[in-house]
Amino acid sequence: MSDDQVLDFISVEKVPAAQTQAPVDNEAVAERQQAESINFKLPERNKLLPIIKVVGVGGGGSNAVDHMFRKGIRGVAFVNCNTDEGSLDRSPVPMHLLLGKDGLGAGNIPDKGRQAAEQSLDAIRSMLSDGTRMVFIAACLGGGTGTGAAPVIAREAQALGILTIGIVTLPMRSESRAKMRNALRGLEQMESYVDAMIVINNQKLFDFYKDTPCVTAYGYADDMLYNAAGSIVDIIMSKGYYHAVDFHDVEEVLRKGQKAYISTAFAEGPARVTKAISQALNSPLLNYDEMYAAHKILISLTFSQKKAPLMTDEMNEVMDFLKGFEQTSNWVKYGLAMDDSLDQKVKVTILVSGFNEEDEAGGEAEEHRPMDQLQQLYNKYYPPIPADKQYYIYTFTPESLDNNDVIAKVTSVPTYRRNAGVLNEIKGLERKAAQSSKTNK
Repeated sequence: MSDDQVLDFISVEKVPAAQTQAPVDNEAVAERQQAESINFKLPERNKLLPIIKVVGVGGGGSNAVDHMFRKGIRGVAFVNCNTDEGSLDRSPVPMHLLLGKDGLGAGNIPDKGRQAAEQSLDAIRSMLSDGTRMVFIAACLGGGTGTGAAPVIAREAQALGILTIGIVTLPMRSESRAKMRNALRGLEQMESYVDAMIVINNQKLFDFYKDTPCVTAYGYADDMLYNAAGSIVDIIMSKGYYHAVDFHDVEEVLRKGQKAYISTAFAEGPARVTKAISQALNSPLLNYDEMYAAHKILISLTFSQKKAPLMTDEMNEVMDFLKGFEQTSNWVKYGLAMDDSLDQKVKVTILVSGFNEEDEAGGEAEEHRPMDQLQQLYNKYYPPIPADKQYYIYTFTPESLDNNDVIAKVTSVPTYRRNAGVLNEIKGLERKAAQSSKTNK
C-alpha cells in the first residue's frame, strides 16, 4: 500500500475523544470535514475514457456483451453485471460487477434479480459515474437476473441523466408461458426508465430464419445486439464525415423516444443505395409497416471516396426514401461518412424513434396504463396462431435415421413447406425401405 493510500484511509478515521488533548478548533474541524468530503467526491471525467458504455445484465445479456467485446466496438467500455459470480469469472470482459452478496445466481426468479441489484446500488452508481454519457443495457428477458436487475440499472442511469438505451431479447413462444410473462413484465418495467428500447423478438427471428440451424439463429440474435449498439457508436465515433452527425444528433433521436428501430445493411453495384435501404428495412429487427409512423429519423451513409464515391443520383435515392416520412416526422437528418475499406460497397444505417405522440406530449404515464397492458404486449409480440394452422409431425425411428432417402427429403424441404403431402412422401419412403428390407431377408 502506498503512502497516499495510507493517508486516504487515515483521513476518514475519527480520533476517539479520550485521545484529544487540545481544545476544539472549530476552523480546523471545518477544514478536516471538507477534506473528508473530498475523498468521497466522484472523480472528474478522464477525457481518455469512453463516454459510451455497454452493460450486459444477467447470463444472456453478458453473453451478448462477450460477443460484442470479442468482435470489438471502438470507443466503448464494456461491463458485465450478474448475480452469478462463476459466470462473471468466465467472461472475457475485464470489467465485472457482482450483483447481490452470495454470487450464486437468481434462480430464474426476477424478484431475486431485482433485490440483488437494489443491494448493489452504490456499485451500480459508481460504475455509471465515470463520465458516461450514453449507456446500452443489454439483457435477455424472461430469466431472473436480466429481467429483474436490468430495469434497476436503467433507473439509476436515467437518474444520472445518462442517455439510456435498452437492447433486449424476448423468448420464443415455445419457452413456456411463464417465461414470456416474466419477459413482458420486465419489458414494461424497463420501458419506464429508458430513453429508447430496441426489442429483438427471438420468435420473429426464428420465423424469419426458418431454414437455419438453431445455434446459428441464436448467434444472429447476438449479432443483432452487436449491430444495433455498434451502428449507433459508429455514427457518433466516425472521423470521416463529410456531412457530420454527432453525439447530440443521436441523442436528439433517442432521448425520450421510447421505442427505436435501428438497422444497417451493405450493398454494391447498380442502385446500391436503394438496395442497402431495402435490405435494412427488411431486417427481422424492424417492423416495416410501423416504421413510417416515426417522428424522428436519422440515416447515415458510408462509402469509399477513393474507390466508389457517392454520386448525386444516389443522394436522390436517399431523398426519395425520406419522402416517406414527410407526413409524420418532425426531425430528419442524414449523414455522409467516408471509409475506404468499404471498396465498392455503401453502408446504410437507419435509426428511427418517436412513435407515440401522447408519450412525447406528456400523455398517459406508464403507471396509469390499463390493466390489460400485459395481454396487449403479449398479443403484439406473440400474435395468435391462425385457427387453420396445422402441424404435421413425423417421428424418426432408428431405421429412418439410417435411410438416406428419408434424410435427403427432410433436408431438401424447408420447415415451413413441410405440409401433409411432404409428410406422406417421407412415410412412403420409410415403408418402401421396410419392404425392401423384408424382401432382402
